Amino acid sequence: MIASVDARGSVTLHLPEAPGAAVRLEKGKTVLPAAYELDDSPGFERFVLVTSEQPFPTDHVTSMLAAAGSSLPAGLAMVDLTLRKESQP
Repeated sequence: MIASVDARGSVTLHLPEAPGAAVRLEKGKTVLPAAYELDDSPGFERFVLVTSEQPFPTDHVTSMLAAAGSSLPAGLAMVDLTLRKESQP
């Protein structure tokens, strides 16, 4: 699953686009239907990719992201990227 969290604490699902089961990734297949445009939230946007050998529901991860600081359930791995936003004059 791919999600993002902004400086306001809003969590957005990108893959899948709605809560439910995480999407099964397949080698060589494009999984995102479109690019993502940063919103007007100040400060930063943090993107996370969560994977597992077993299917998992996205709500466990979105709850963890919203609670900033809690840990992932066992069996899940996460890679994240934080983009810092400069304020516009």
